[in-house]
This record gives sequence, structure tokens and C-alpha cells, in this order.
Amino acid sequence: MNGERLSPLFRRMTARDINIDCCLKRSASKFFFSLLLILLTVGLLSLTGCVRIPKQHFTVGQNGQRCVVSTDCLCEDSVLPAPYLSDPDQQNGLDPQRFTLLNWNGHKETGIAWLEDLARLTMDVDLLTMQEVMLTANLQNFLKTDFSDWTLANAFTRSDLPVGVLTGSTVQPDFSCSFRVAEPLINVPKTAVVTRYPFAGSDQTLLLANLHMVNFSLAVVKFTWQLQKIFDLIDQHPGPVLLVGDFNSWSVKRFTILQRFTEAAGIRPVRFAADNRKTFFGLALDHIFYRGLEPLDEVVEQVTTSDHNPMRVAFRLNNQQAGSMSDE
Repeated sequence: MNGERLSPLFRRMTARDINIDCCLKRSASKFFFSLLLILLTVGLLSLTGCVRIPKQHFTVGQNGQRCVVSTDCLCEDSVLPAPYLSDPDQQNGLDPQRFTLLNWNGHKETGIAWLEDLARLTMDVDLLTMQEVMLTANLQNFLKTDFSDWTLANAFTRSDLPVGVLTGSTVQPDFSCSFRVAEPLINVPKTAVVTRYPFAGSDQTLLLANLHMVNFSLAVVKFTWQLQKIFDLIDQHPGPVLLVGDFNSWSVKRFTILQRFTEAAGIRPVRFAADNRKTFFGLALDHIFYRGLEPLDEVVEQVTTSDHNPMRVAFRLNNQQAGSMSDE
């Protein structure tokens, strides 16, 4: 009977749907298998006493001292303080004509080869943002030599060494805060650091948000909450902004939420000509977003000392922002 025969179009559609279904099942299986391995790893490390989650969130600063965070990035009043300018001409700031940012997820590496890569990559860098950084004595010595200010927001300690998000700079910030968010399943926190820097010869300031987004959950409640806390501060800053880090944007849902936040705030992504960023399910995890700036050059360096490739971008104030600068 003709009704028992499938048309070529129906056969093609059925095969396509089967392929899509198989791809989705493979992706889901891959995700949950990776999640299971991570949960087992975290569990084993916790049992051996290697990983500890402090009851109180703390930061580590330039002098190496630990400071307990009590304000949690202004969670009570959510008010960004006015810029503090000690000199009307503000000479001790970022160069508005050119400054360079390096962002890198260091994957908790501590070896000599990794530190050599970091030293090479940060030559002539003004702003350093990192995620999954383990604060060893060697790294502290490097930071003290090459950066006039740095802050690590601790997520957990491994072998009593702080691990988390780190921001370093060659100029002093006039504002800094941090917060942490626990992963929904494994309870290991992710952290963020927000800092603000003056521009030399200008009344403009740059707000820099460095964050590591929650990862191990198909739900997006905490992912959205993390972004909301960051954008509560960004929305109060009328000037230039850099939003950088490991966003764990491995699903269309996560990336769409991130895109809605950035577009609403007038923040654009840096486009890389040779895009060697780490991907998962075909989506990039690391991003650099900007507002009130012009990218001058960009590169994603390929390295073997971390599972993420570092992103390096040079910026300048755009014409509209530069128009508010003092005449030379």
C-alpha cells in the first residue's frame, strides 16, 4: 500500500531529527560524565583535606595579608561611591591613548613553565585579570615586582594556598570590592573582583569587573544572580567599562542571558580575528566586553600551560570619552 511507504522528504526529516536527538543526547551525556568526574575529584580532595572552603569570604592584597570581606560588594546599599581624584589633572592613571589588558584562566597551575608564560604574556600589560589562580609564594613575588596593586578574591584554599579570581594593575584603584557565590551542586564558590581606575589627565574612570561564573548546573538562577550583582554596579557607572573573565557560557541559555545583560548596558564583546578561545559545546567560555573604549589590537595566545588560552587586548578611550579630557 502507498500509505506504508515513506516519502523521501519524510525519510530525510526523520534522519535529521534522529541525528539532532543523538547529538543532544551525546552532549548531555558528555556534560553529566564531566560533572560526575568533577564531583568525584572534589569529593576526594575534600576527604584528603587538600581543599577547604572558608566560612568567611576573604581577599589577599599586595602586602599578602588576608582581609575578611564584610560588605560583599555593597550588597546592603548597592551604591557605587563617587570617584576620588586627589589631583585635578590626575596624572597617575591609565594612559587614555593606549593601555593593555590580559585575561587568563590559569587552571590552578603553579609550575615554572606556567610562571614563565605569565611573565612573557604580561610584558607591557597594565591590567591583569585571572581566574582559578593559586597564590603561591613565587606568584606573589612576581606580582609584587610587576604590579603596583593586586587583589585575589578567595574561593577556596588548596593545601592552605588561596585559590580564586585575581586582578592586578600598574596603577592604584580608587575602589575595590568582591563577592563569592557557591556552586549549586558542589558548593565550591566562584568569586568576582570589581575595581575602578583613573585615566591620566582625565576626569574619566574605568570600571573593571573580573569574574568566574558558576558552572555545574543546568539551571541558571545563580548564574543570573551573579550577573545581576555585577550589573547593579555597572549600571551606576556612566563611564568606560571592562567586563572580563571565564563566564562558563557553554549553553545557548547561558549565553543568551549574558547577551541580554551586556546589550542592555551598551557593552560590546571583543571580536578576535583568530579565535583560539576555549570552547565547550562549541561556545566560547572566556570573554572580554567593553564600553566607552576602542579596541586597538587583540590576540588569543595559544599555550600548553593551562586548559584556557589567554586573551590580550589593547584599548584607548573612544572619541566621545576622550572629549572630556583636560586640554594638554
